[in-house]
Amino acid sequence: MEHPYALGDAPSRVLLAGLKAEVETCRNAVVALDRQEATAQAYQENNHQRLTALASEQQALAAAIQQHADAWNAHPLAEKLHAISPAERPTWFVARNQAMRKHLAPLASEETAWRQAEKARATAQATRDQAQRKQSAARDAASAAQANLDRTAKASSPQRLAKTK
Repeated sequence: MEHPYALGDAPSRVLLAGLKAEVETCRNAVVALDRQEATAQAYQENNHQRLTALASEQQALAAAIQQHADAWNAHPLAEKLHAISPAERPTWFVARNQAMRKHLAPLASEETAWRQAEKARATAQATRDQAQRKQSAARDAASAAQANLDRTAKASSPQRLAKTK
């Protein structure tokens, strides 16, 4: 049996060429879809890895949040704040801040006085050390002068004795 399009007439050849072109277009579409599928697969794998990393990070953050929440709940201030309504908390914080500043003001003044006293002490110590160095130098000079005087007196003593004899 012979293929119906094997007759070779012009309309059949045109129809065959159209079918071949359509088959080629379908093959190209399949290749493009394969590429898209590979790209989508790689994207999915990448997103899965990112999701795994994010989940791990989320667990670590959840643990840290729980740890900080536990530490906060153990803090004495937490109990006070739980007793204050959220709307009143800013006012409470401002009042506590002002009270602390009032309490710290004398301490800051005292610290400033201590710092100034320490600076004055250091200056006095430096002045004392400088005076001590000058006194030491003067003693050394006096000792040297006394030694010179003693040498001169000894040297001139035999001459005086000789003149007096």
